[in-house]
Amino acid sequence: MDGCPLCADLQLGTDHPRFIASLDETAVYLSADQCCPGWVVLVHKQHSEQLDLIDPFRTRRMLRELMRVAVRLRRALGPARLNYACLGNVVAHTHWHVIPRGVAGDPDPSKAVWEFPADLRRGTLSEAERAKLVLTIREALAAEDHSPGPKA
Repeated sequence: MDGCPLCADLQLGTDHPRFIASLDETAVYLSADQCCPGWVVLVHKQHSEQLDLIDPFRTRRMLRELMRVAVRLRRALGPARLNYACLGNVVAHTHWHVIPRGVAGDPDPSKAVWEFPADLRRGTLSEAERAKLVLTIREALAAEDHSPGPKA
């Protein structure tokens, strides 16, 4: 859709600097905000401004992808907990934030990240550290799942 920043990100495909993976329903990106290292965004590949307006079959597939990403993030980064958000107030395109909390660098695990000032929310990771996170998460998503525990 014209003017949608997430549609523009999708058009960049693998050329997007924070691109992690393309799944069936979503594309996964490292968020520009990294106050909580490993914060990712799953962007629905079809422009839709409301979760409840997406075909239920596609929504179920998207939610399975969300859980797959969450399980792999937990295994790769070991956060104390994961926060999930699908808001649409700022960018009207269905997308999910998955935010590892209680990881090194988390400014205050007791507060919602939206409460942090923008500069704090951005984080202090270097571009090299961000690139390393992209690779770590990409590898975690691509790995075969042979371990015990919930499968995604």
